[in-house]
Amino acid sequence: MNSEVTKGIIYRVIKYSDRSAICFGYTEQRGRLKFFVSNAFGKNRSIQKILPAEIRYVYKDNTDLHKITAIEYLTEYSFFQTETPLYLRLNLIFEIIEDLFPLGSNLDELWRYLISLNRENYIKGVSYILFYILETSGIINRGVCIFCGAEMEKYSFICERCEYLNVDDELKRFVKALEDRGSFKKFFMKDDSYIINLIFDILKKHQIFPKSLKLIKDLNI
Repeated sequence: MNSEVTKGIIYRVIKYSDRSAICFGYTEQRGRLKFFVSNAFGKNRSIQKILPAEIRYVYKDNTDLHKITAIEYLTEYSFFQTETPLYLRLNLIFEIIEDLFPLGSNLDELWRYLISLNRENYIKGVSYILFYILETSGIINRGVCIFCGAEMEKYSFICERCEYLNVDDELKRFVKALEDRGSFKKFFMKDDSYIINLIFDILKKHQIFPKSLKLIKDLNI
């Protein structure tokens, strides 16, 4: 049993009548964790979702439930909550992580990617994060075409046949840009509808249906 401090985001909260709560969060140091909060809602505390925070908690080795003792929100990230399109996309990220990774999973680069999102770059940033999550989970792999499933010798998500025949130009440019970090940095992106549609199709094959993904599609935001 250790007292630890980490940066993290609470993304799901289950409330109880005694004002306690079970919370699920993603943390910088230990990845996906489940927490108990004894006084989650009251005059001096209200657990908030999708807002980065510094979390003090007791980590217990013999259980998957850890106890939050203090939480201080990083208010400079309040736009995570107030920008509705970003808020929905962040919910989508965490819903997919819950489906693909067990408690305790820590994706090496994910926290850095999340905390680097801002009002100007989130469309491109979230699209990159979604591909990063799917690739880390093994759902997609470079060397296997994500459109037709053909195996390739080249380190890519798209085969030559689909590149020239079957894929929308914007989507093709995005997928090709992923092959090189320098190229992706220069890649300009103001709309992610084609990425959302692709992610929907990929997840549907694995019987994964995040609620936030449907909302983004239905509201077209």
